[in-house]
Amino acid sequence: MTSTFALIAKEPASGRAKTRLARVLGPARAVELAEAMLLDAAAGLAAAAPVDARLVLYHDPPDAAERLRGLGLPARYRLVGQPPGSLGTRLAALAAAELARGATACVIAATDSPFALRDVQDCVPTSRDEVVLAPCADGGYWAIGLARPSRLTDVPMPAPDVLGATMARARDDGFRVRLLPATLDLDEVADLERADADGLLARAPRTAAAWAAAAATAP
Repeated sequence: MTSTFALIAKEPASGRAKTRLARVLGPARAVELAEAMLLDAAAGLAAAAPVDARLVLYHDPPDAAERLRGLGLPARYRLVGQPPGSLGTRLAALAAAELARGATACVIAATDSPFALRDVQDCVPTSRDEVVLAPCADGGYWAIGLARPSRLTDVPMPAPDVLGATMARARDDGFRVRLLPATLDLDEVADLERADADGLLARAPRTAAAWAAAAATAP
């Protein structure tokens, strides 16, 4: 069996996704941006992953599968609801389940850096003792790649230094850490402005269009 590539995502619904953007842009625009990021990330991952890879959308709430499928996700995705528990616990559970199914590696990515997903194969570890982390500029990470089960993701989230805490946990668990170049995640208006100025949104066309619409009507 080849690797599993998974997106972890909240349903793009008012009050659930992109709440920091909603405070500035309003809930309707925040939902539009959340949906656009999800679809751009899903398309980018599907384009980059090997044709025989297993693709998973790991979603919250767990009863959102039919609604999410209706957004137009690529047909390759298997939709898997997230169980209760902290984010770190849920990430560990997904990696353990996919590796137990026979995946040679499990890469889990967020949808907040939709322009980065076309490089997701860089996140595949080269051995069972390597963990790959793709950092974000805010101290977290947008993707992690594992080839053996571990609780290293089970650190407090959100927090200012999720990346550092995860790296320390990985080394305690006997992993060698490989860091990829850092990028932005799109949580605040300033992040979208910078991503637009840096040309990153050219790789995420739905997000670029949703941001253009939101910026044109922003207070």
